[in-house]
Amino acid sequence: MTIAGKHLPIKMSRANLDNVPEFTLPAGFTLRWYEPGDEAHWLRIHLAADPFNEITPDLFRTQFGVVQERGLQSASGRDCRSGMNSALRDLGERQCYLLAPTGEVVGTGTAWFDDQFEGARWGRVHWLAMMPEFQGRGLAKPLMTAICGRLRELGHEHVYLSTSTARPAAIGLYLKFGFEPLIRSEEDAAVWREVLPSVVRRV
Repeated sequence: MTIAGKHLPIKMSRANLDNVPEFTLPAGFTLRWYEPGDEAHWLRIHLAADPFNEITPDLFRTQFGVVQERGLQSASGRDCRSGMNSALRDLGERQCYLLAPTGEVVGTGTAWFDDQFEGARWGRVHWLAMMPEFQGRGLAKPLMTAICGRLRELGHEHVYLSTSTARPAAIGLYLKFGFEPLIRSEEDAAVWREVLPSVVRRV
C-alpha cells in the first residue's frame, strides 16, 4: 500500500489570513454558529463522515469543553461554571454549522485555536466534516471561507490544520485555500513527496 492509501497524520499551515478565497453558499443553504445542543449534530456528522477516528461524546468534550489543559476542571463549582461559560462562549464564536434547505444540519467545522503550537498561539481549522450524501458538491468551500474569516476576525495570524494522507479531497481543498505542507522533519518531507503529486493532479 502506498503512503497515500494509509491513514498517516499530516499538518498544513497558512502564514497569514490575507486573500482567503471567497465562496458563497448555494441557494437555500445557510451557516450558523454553535447553539447549545449542537453536540448531537457534531457527533452524528462525524460518525457518518469519519472512518478514521473513534468518534464519541467524550471526544467532543475533550476537544471543545471541560479539559484540564485549559483550566476548566476544578474542585470548585464556581471555577468550573466559569470555565464552562468560557467554553460555551468559545464554541458560540468559533464552531460553524452548515444547514441544508430542509433545515437539516449537514456539515460542521471549527475556527479553533492552539496556544502552544510551534511555541506560539495559532488559529486552527478543526474537525471539518460533511455528511457523505452532501460531499462532492462544493459545500466545504463556503464553510472554509466562513471558518477562515472568523479566525481572522478573532485576531489569529498564523493558522494550521491536521489531516491525513488518506484524505486526498480534503488536502486538495486546503491547498486551494492557500495552506501548504508543514514539514518539520525528513519523515514529513518523504510523506509529502509521495502524497502531493497525486493530490495536485486532482485539484
